[in-house]
Amino acid sequence: MQLPKRLRKFILLLLVLLSLPAQATNGHILHGVGPINQSMGGAGIATSIDAIGANYNNVSSIAFLDRSALEFSMELFLPDRSMSGSISGGPSGTVDSKTRAAILPSFGLVYKTRSPWTFGFMAMGIAGFGVDYPSNSPTPAGNFNPLAAPQSAGGFGSIYSNYQLMQLTPSVAYQVTPDLSLGVGLNVNRASFVVDPWPATPPDVSGFPTGTHASVSWGWGFTLGATYKLFDRLKLGLVFKSPQWFEHYSWNSQYPDGTPENFRFNLGHPMTIGGGISYQPIAPT
Repeated sequence: MQLPKRLRKFILLLLVLLSLPAQATNGHILHGVGPINQSMGGAGIATSIDAIGANYNNVSSIAFLDRSALEFSMELFLPDRSMSGSISGGPSGTVDSKTRAAILPSFGLVYKTRSPWTFGFMAMGIAGFGVDYPSNSPTPAGNFNPLAAPQSAGGFGSIYSNYQLMQLTPSVAYQVTPDLSLGVGLNVNRASFVVDPWPATPPDVSGFPTGTHASVSWGWGFTLGATYKLFDRLKLGLVFKSPQWFEHYSWNSQYPDGTPENFRFNLGHPMTIGGGISYQPIAPT
């Protein structure tokens, strides 16, 4: 079965827009936050090592931290992003993205009381993507990327995307017994989304509409967690993160020939269910 030309272009552009550094993300979602949790590859459902990682991975684990903590970190991503395109027996080429460095801040707070209650808070970027590919003009020799050819020549032209998701989570954990803690957190999300050209709306004769103005969407969700200490250095952890429900993104846009177009788009954040086991071979000093 042959896919319609418009559908093929739509799928290709989505793949381009979602280009991400594979060493740091799972799709467009970070697999770890903060330098300590990232150094463990994002593992942290059953650990209580740092305030940032504990708040993010399993809110119940903040009860097992030794003391109250306040942490702030900055991470720098320097991904190498390029896009190659070719047509069998035809042109082929590569364009490089001008979007290189990305700074990811994270903040974590844990306050331990003299009662079984422990309170936490986190604020951090948990997901995102972005590219900035230039357009290239067709050449008689065929040394160009056909995907980045101007829209009038059947390509997409220059391609730009930027998606940023910031999450704020106040949380609380209760120490049911010295070996068991339960936690709950409320996720408050703010996301901004920019895509140009916009591929989810049918093009007219002049091409796809633009989505260059940042559209902001607010969302919410919740997190539930449990941590159980089997032995002195062996712990089990369970976590449930609900889907993050967002408002629709919307744009007042236009096609390349100036024809006005208004459109909406929904981009959510998936549910996560996880479990973990941790063993501490060396006693902390």
